Amino acid sequence: MAVLARLSSGLIEDGNISYASFLYSHLNGLTRRSEADPLAERVKWRPSGSVLAIVLSVNNVPIRLTEERWWHITAYHEELANFQREILLTVAEPNMLFYSPHWARPCHAAVKAFPKLRESGLPENLVVHYREVTPHDGFILTAFAMSNKRIEVRFGRWRRLR
Repeated sequence: MAVLARLSSGLIEDGNISYASFLYSHLNGLTRRSEADPLAERVKWRPSGSVLAIVLSVNNVPIRLTEERWWHITAYHEELANFQREILLTVAEPNMLFYSPHWARPCHAAVKAFPKLRESGLPENLVVHYREVTPHDGFILTAFAMSNKRIEVRFGRWRRLR
């Protein structure tokens, strides 16, 4: 650690502060988040017990992703096991947002396209169903990949909010 401190202090003296912090974080086994990270301000990771993350929806309602719901998503859609950040980003910044019809249980369906899904051989859109229970609490129900054509059919009777 002393070598690291000397190395980083030498880099700072040379005026290369961003490289020094990058090097410091990587040598400590940490990943440096980009300032342009869209989730940085909208997600709280591991806030308590069985809650993996809390993300703010477009309505600024905190939406929980619990261990139980994550197990459900990965058990029924194991192809999404490496897409946890994308699921949270879909809730925070959807391309499309739908609200369930009056005769169904109230929930939102957020949709966002990710080229990374298509590269994995999946449909390009990620659909995340979540419920806003109160203005101060909500939770993710499920998530899955879906094609554009299937989205048109599935959400034809839902109210489009965005």
